[in-house]
Amino acid sequence: MNAERPIVLIDDDGAHRMLFKRALRKSQIANPVIEAESLQSARGILLDGIGSLPEPAIIVLDLNLRDGRGTTLLAELRAKQQFKGTCIIVLSTSALESDIRESYERGANCFITKSVDLNQFLHEVGH
Repeated sequence: MNAERPIVLIDDDGAHRMLFKRALRKSQIANPVIEAESLQSARGILLDGIGSLPEPAIIVLDLNLRDGRGTTLLAELRAKQQFKGTCIIVLSTSALESDIRESYERGANCFITKSVDLNQFLHEVGH
């Protein structure tokens, strides 16, 4: 993974964002992390600021945000040419088959349940 390209982390839980960044440091992944805590702020970073943000190495997207479903943003991103090849990982506390299916149908590269083994998450981010 190109260490100069940012990882965009979209999660409304500050503790989850902190754990994510700690996991990256422990794995010696040095990419800058750009945080968004809502769909609105993520849209501002990714869609409204097109061209001002370097192409993300990875977008990590929480499924359930305070202002809507992450899959809504996922579909919006996949509709844009500049995000067609971007790796988007959906993280969720949900393990419902319907949530997993919806995420993949909307274009997720990977779906990881937050409560599962951290090593799986780090393996996915490291690719």
